[in-house]
Amino acid sequence: MAARQPASRILIGLLLGVLFVGVNAAFLRVFGITRPGMAPYYLDAAREIADGRWPAVRPGLWLAYPALIAVCQQAGLGLSGVVALQLAAAAGAAVALYRLAARLAGPTAGILAAALLILNPAIAQRHGAIVTDSLYTSFVIFSALAIHRARDRRPASVWRYLAASAIVIVAALMRPNGWMLPPIAVAYWTAPALESPRQVRLAFIGIAAAFVVLLLALPDVRRGIEWEDPEAGLRSGEVVAAFDGWTMEMPDDPAGGYAIRHPVATAALGTARIAAEMVRVRPYYSARHNAALAIFLGTLYAAAVAGLVKLRRQPLAKLLATIIAAHLLPIALTEADWDGRFLQFVLPVIGVFAAWTAVGRPCGMMPALDTTSCP
Repeated sequence: MAARQPASRILIGLLLGVLFVGVNAAFLRVFGITRPGMAPYYLDAAREIADGRWPAVRPGLWLAYPALIAVCQQAGLGLSGVVALQLAAAAGAAVALYRLAARLAGPTAGILAAALLILNPAIAQRHGAIVTDSLYTSFVIFSALAIHRARDRRPASVWRYLAASAIVIVAALMRPNGWMLPPIAVAYWTAPALESPRQVRLAFIGIAAAFVVLLLALPDVRRGIEWEDPEAGLRSGEVVAAFDGWTMEMPDDPAGGYAIRHPVATAALGTARIAAEMVRVRPYYSARHNAALAIFLGTLYAAAVAGLVKLRRQPLAKLLATIIAAHLLPIALTEADWDGRFLQFVLPVIGVFAAWTAVGRPCGMMPALDTTSCP
């Protein structure tokens, strides 16, 4: 049995690798390298960085991705180099996701979680797009694994914490969605020194608040928020970006501090936006498309909730659940996306919990692969 374990893992790893290559080769062949709506911002910012200037095309700390584009272009790799790096990161993210799920529920769950990531067409299609989506999705997974391993490994290593911090900072500089990752990391690393769950919650709130104050002290962040103008979005009542079919009637109030002045209406709109992002069905999709989304996501969410309920006391499960929740907050404050792409940043993490439910007891389905104890 011991000899079969490595051989089985190698075989399944090779199969997943072939699957990854096949899926992404097919998408690149059909779609090629694409430049979605946000691509011009990143390309213009990359030119500014290459010229030695601070990128001002779109205010905010959107530095990591245009810097990567600039490096690839200066090295003569062009956009093909960017896509190659996105594919390499995606392959690494599949391995990292396997390790996260295996840590919670055994190798079988890890294999299933990695397969769900590789086979997700919405994610695979973004690997060839010149936008942050593919790389950021990978870095959310890298961050989760690095944050957990820095705390979980004994003896503690300063270098492991520094490496995890570097990964988290890169993710935070890639998209505003990543701004909550640094306080999550600090809170997760601080939690073992606290005596009660209440202290942990208070510490997390305090760390998050301090980080928000720090961000708002940066002029470029403030300009970025003004550029996005979330208060205008609240007044509009728009649920899905660029779609007037789903709107909510909001109080007519031109004064500042709109969310504070109208907390109930703001909370209702934010909830509707999160629901629209997570459901992903849209009136402008075909009935078949919407039915497929509803069946897949409904099954995935039901399995994920069941897994989270069972695993909720484990520190890693709490970390993953917090990362998921943190990525829903910007949606509530801004808008659900036209095609629900903001959900893909944490859909692989949701898949970790769903994989536990699908496997049930990790020792049950593929004993030759399972070396961890059943939770």
